[in-house]
Amino acid sequence: MRLAKSRNIMRIKQILWPVVSNLKRYKSINVAVDDNIFKDVPPLIIDKPDGIAIPKVGLVKDNGEKPYWPKYERFLKNNEIPYDFYDIHSHDWLGQSTEFDLIVWRTASSASELDEARKKIFVLEKYMGKLCFPTFNMIMIYEDKTLQHFLMKVEVLPEIETYVSNSIEDALALSKRLGVPLVSKVNPGSGSSGVELVRSHKAARKLVKKAFSYNGRWTYWSYLRQKDYVLFQKLQRNDGYDLRVIVIGKYIFGYYRDTPKNEFRASGIGEVRKEDIPVRAMDIARLVASKFDLPTVAVDFLYDSIEDNFFIIEMSSFIRVDTAEQLHVNGIPGVYFYEDGKYKFEAGKFWIQELSLKVFIEKTFRKSYGGVGNERNRVCD
Repeated sequence: MRLAKSRNIMRIKQILWPVVSNLKRYKSINVAVDDNIFKDVPPLIIDKPDGIAIPKVGLVKDNGEKPYWPKYERFLKNNEIPYDFYDIHSHDWLGQSTEFDLIVWRTASSASELDEARKKIFVLEKYMGKLCFPTFNMIMIYEDKTLQHFLMKVEVLPEIETYVSNSIEDALALSKRLGVPLVSKVNPGSGSSGVELVRSHKAARKLVKKAFSYNGRWTYWSYLRQKDYVLFQKLQRNDGYDLRVIVIGKYIFGYYRDTPKNEFRASGIGEVRKEDIPVRAMDIARLVASKFDLPTVAVDFLYDSIEDNFFIIEMSSFIRVDTAEQLHVNGIPGVYFYEDGKYKFEAGKFWIQELSLKVFIEKTFRKSYGGVGNERNRVCD
């Protein structure tokens, strides 16, 4: 009974979340930062190459219960990197951008802000010569499940069996040939929002016809319809959890999310379990980051013990981060780093936002400015 109530509450939250998050966009974001979030979390210090100018950072304040920007700001302050807050949503965002070398923006997963971010980051990187975090690659892939499928197909990565169609005739044929149950997904969607289980051929045909109708099909975004596309996945057999592996350069974190009984989704619903993560999953996640040139990425997997395989569900540039402990091994918080072909664990607490910015800036120094840091760039000393 308790699990059923929990599932129902989570579903209600998923339906209401777009409305609530959109309202927060218009509220003041000049809220006080609770410095207790940094307690027992050592600062991360970059290797500053001699004679290399450090870029001035334009820091965008993101909304939400667990904003990224205070962690970014602490990192910038601790490293004496000049910065100012950047109102990228204003009419004169282009003019303001001339003050900065690097734009740091934790973009929301809402359809409206993703559309804004993709256009503005494209202009900033390609025409204004600015460095951006997220990069254009990151923001294009973020929350776009159809694009992720195309890319994983091209790179022959082990994703869940997925089909995307922009043809009603083809989609109707697919819905009949694939059998049921099927998982249907829409763009964008996070925390299992926009993910449905299609249990019958009749329901699948109805979904397809509605998606290809004149008005399209209703989604959990009140202002966005599913129009002229479908994304179907086979219901992948699994061991009752999904596994998230977070890759930041050579550093790896991860945790499990258990799926409640009688539920096929874990993201946004399941219980988080922090234990050691398998080497094979880390290898695949690192491969994803490398293939798509992603400085930071979280890769979600299902594991099927019968086939003994990990299958990729999706990948994300940003995730909800509640604590500075995104990996536990034998109950100890820490991080894996990949060195000399092996994964080595070191204990510690990290805000992954700080680590992401550290790795990105150090790589950018070497790539764009020619600076050279320490070979290992250890963060655990």
